[in-house]
Amino acid sequence: MRNFKVLLIIFILLILAFMQFYLPESISQRLSSTLREEVDKSDRLEVDIDSFPAIELLIGRVDNLEISADNLIIDSLPINKFEGEFKDLKVKKIEGQWQVTEGKNTYLNLKVLEKALNQYLVSREELNIFDKFKMELLKNKVMMTGDIQFFNANVNIQLAGNFVVKDKDTIVFNSDELAVENIIIPKSLIEQIKDKLQFEIDFADLPFPVEIQQVNLEEDSLKILGENR
Repeated sequence: MRNFKVLLIIFILLILAFMQFYLPESISQRLSSTLREEVDKSDRLEVDIDSFPAIELLIGRVDNLEISADNLIIDSLPINKFEGEFKDLKVKKIEGQWQVTEGKNTYLNLKVLEKALNQYLVSREELNIFDKFKMELLKNKVMMTGDIQFFNANVNIQLAGNFVVKDKDTIVFNSDELAVENIIIPKSLIEQIKDKLQFEIDFADLPFPVEIQQVNLEEDSLKILGENR
């Protein structure tokens, strides 16, 4: 009887050890597959899961999750680089796909290149007042230039501003300077243009919960950051 109990304990420990090794890898592969189906494109997408005990994964609890991706496109938004770490997640199978429904974003580093951002913004309804629209990312400011129609004349305007954090998953472009070529435009219209161009970029549709804390400008790129490691 004693030998049977010892063998049973050993058998259970072997099963737990196998689950600790197998389940994280299996769930990681399933989540990676789901994410690839949800994004428009990605050159590289890696998901790594860690939970102890791994049996928690069977009820949809994940202690730690890391995501790393290159050239990711989600809802037409191009992200050159994505690195994120999450903890205390809840994962559910919804309509046959594994999805993250809750969790805390403990590290975030997103990079968007100027060229890709311009391609994305061309499709934004807020910016359809422009012809020859272009956004330039400088080290300390964002410059927007374009032509607008004003009484059957093409008027070139330049708008300076910056991206700021609106809430945990949204950034907004705030303009603080507007220059117009040699033509008189009513001040009220200038203010309307500035207000109209305070457009948002929303990351709420990402398949994982992000918590944005700051936006940094670099030459030709935009870095969106959360907590540091």
